[in-house]
Amino acid sequence: MTRHFSESVEVGDGKWISGFFTAAFGFLFFSWPAMIWDNGFVAFLALLGIIYLFFAPIFQCDANIAEHAEIKSKSSESYDSLVRKYGIKHPNKNAVIWINWLLGATVIGWFIALYLAHSKKTLDLPAGFVRELNQLYDKTFPTNLSANNITDDLRNVPQAYAKDETASLDKKKTLGELSTPPIIEKVNTICKTCGANNTVTSGRSPHHTCEFCGGTLGVQVS
Repeated sequence: MTRHFSESVEVGDGKWISGFFTAAFGFLFFSWPAMIWDNGFVAFLALLGIIYLFFAPIFQCDANIAEHAEIKSKSSESYDSLVRKYGIKHPNKNAVIWINWLLGATVIGWFIALYLAHSKKTLDLPAGFVRELNQLYDKTFPTNLSANNITDDLRNVPQAYAKDETASLDKKKTLGELSTPPIIEKVNTICKTCGANNTVTSGRSPHHTCEFCGGTLGVQVS
């Protein structure tokens, strides 16, 4: 089993301002019908909006671990079951619950609870949770390659290609495949026996026989 995750992680995203806008949007989503209609159903929706806004710090205070984002997105049900099994939660969870209940009706208390819900904290995970999480990762990504391995492989491609090309050139030089082909020229040669002019290609033996009498060729002339 490969070790993908550490036991000491950072939780919280620090985005309490985004959390505030999320809470405000949820409140408006449930409450806007009450601005148009006046009946029991829209009043109930408005009540739901108020409840959501009041308890927003508690709703948003979860174990948001950035290191686990990939496995959580690919296998959310299995990941969530592990979180529930080992009781993984934000270190400020209990504090947020108490402050929200006791001081949530005040603006300052509500914002304090919201800030604590998103604050970044170091969390020591149980060894069993990390072990099962690594097993889940291996099961979810059986052929996963790390970015470092991929980068190293790509970095080695030009070097390997250069080595192959160099070896190929050396082999061709050894076999003589890269040698310059001879330039073929036709020259005139006089027969020593009959004196006839014979046209032959350069590089041929000077003792080549005459085409007319079969005698030995001699001196080349231009």
